[in-house]
Amino acid sequence: MALSRKAFYFLLAPVIVFSPKRKVSVGNKRYCNVTLLDLSYEKNRDAVERLLNTGADVRYFDHHFAGEVARHSRLEVHIDTGPQICTSTLVNDYLNGRHAKWAVVAAFGDALPKVGNALAHKLGLEANVTEVLASLGHYLKLLRLRRGYQ
Repeated sequence: MALSRKAFYFLLAPVIVFSPKRKVSVGNKRYCNVTLLDLSYEKNRDAVERLLNTGADVRYFDHHFAGEVARHSRLEVHIDTGPQICTSTLVNDYLNGRHAKWAVVAAFGDALPKVGNALAHKLGLEANVTEVLASLGHYLKLLRLRRGYQ
């Protein structure tokens, strides 16, 4: 029996977990590919090992202290704890700047205006565009805070 297009889509669709920061943990489900963003590796080390043991490929982007990171052929780690780094800058570098305006928004939302302005300057954005992206970052941060996310 052939799968319907809709069923096939749901089998391949990514699972997105959005949870209050510092209250999230990676569960025990089986996944093929997992990308983790802005979650402490140190606090999720055991869960990452479980994912790897189920055969998942794991890509990890974070700017928090990680402790000792496991070495595994299916674990791709992008962690930098520098003071002017946020997860969006790591992802932006990984994507070779393909969605750099989102990195600008996120940098402002993470209270890193120097980073946001530097990225905007590198992109050649006009001041009014940078201001709009900065405002969007601030508003998204406020929205997250109002909903109990940090």
